[in-house]
Formats: sequence, C-alpha cells, structure tokens
Amino acid sequence: MKNTFKKVMAVAAAAVMFAMVLAGCKTGTTGEGTIKIGATGPLTGSASSYGISVNNGAMLAVEEINAAGGLNGIKFSFEMKDDEADPEKVASGYDALYDGGMQISLGAVTSGA
Repeated sequence: MKNTFKKVMAVAAAAVMFAMVLAGCKTGTTGEGTIKIGATGPLTGSASSYGISVNNGAMLAVEEINAAGGLNGIKFSFEMKDDEADPEKVASGYDALYDGGMQISLGAVTSGA
C-alpha cells in the first residue's frame, strides 16, 4: 500500500512539473484552453490496483489544479485507457488517446506493458 501511494504521488508530481515546464515556455498556448493528458494502465485484471491508483491520483491532481484556476489560466483534462497490463493493448490505447487529441502522455503504468 505504501509503494502504491508513492507511485501515485510520483505520477501526480510528474504531471504537475511537466505542466509547469509547458507554462514557463508559453509555446503553443495563450493562457486559455485545455491541455489533454493521457495514460494507459490496467484498470481491470490482476494488476488493476496499480492502474486504478494512478488514475485516481492523476484525476485528483487535475481536479485540484483546475479548481485553483489552472496553471496560468490553462486547464487540464486527464484520460486513462485500460491496457490490462497487456503490451498490445497499450499500443491501441495510446493510439486512441492520440487520435482523441492527447498532448501529453504519462506513459504506461506497469513495466511489462
């Protein structure tokens, strides 16, 4: 449980730091709009506890950032696709996120995927 919490916090911190880098550069944004963040992870199956924890942590971070006015006025959205810790499903999940307009990928949750 302690390791899962650390992983969730690490993902949330990484998302916030990356967002701060983007805001500092001010390239491609005008301070308005939404940046779409995506990830793949096991939301079902035997490794689902990892994916669900990361999903919940990232969603919480996005909700808190947006509730505080975003980052320099930029809001965030987050979506995670279920990959069931299967490498083939990671690729199709990433493609679906990319086709849906994902601008930042947090990657996959499990190392095998």
